[in-house]
Amino acid sequence: MHHWQDIDAGLAETRRLLRPGGRFLAGERHSPPDAQGIHSHGWTPEQAEAFAEACRTHGFVDVRVEEHHMDRHDVLAVLATAPSDCVDDLWLGAQSQPSIGITKPRAIASVAASSSRSITSLGIST
Repeated sequence: MHHWQDIDAGLAETRRLLRPGGRFLAGERHSPPDAQGIHSHGWTPEQAEAFAEACRTHGFVDVRVEEHHMDRHDVLAVLATAPSDCVDDLWLGAQSQPSIGITKPRAIASVAASSSRSITSLGIST
């Protein structure tokens, strides 16, 4: 997620594309607060929590932050679910649009790059 230029646009597009009950997973390497250079590419626990709060703001439910050990690095993961109790206009509108799917992250990133709220506004390293 540290390559997204605009978190709000990226999350709005992700939310638009997920069907009700669909799940979203965002993960970054766990970075210490004082990391420099390439080691700063990732999230501190506070940045992961800020991203989780942004997910809640965009209507995701069951949002949580987890830490996992993978290979040589610890990873912070934000897991979120699109609400399943209603089929809202947001999701219905997505179905009438050409789907970019979750297999094309550049399309989501390009949407995210076109808005005003930057990742640095949440303190996430770029």
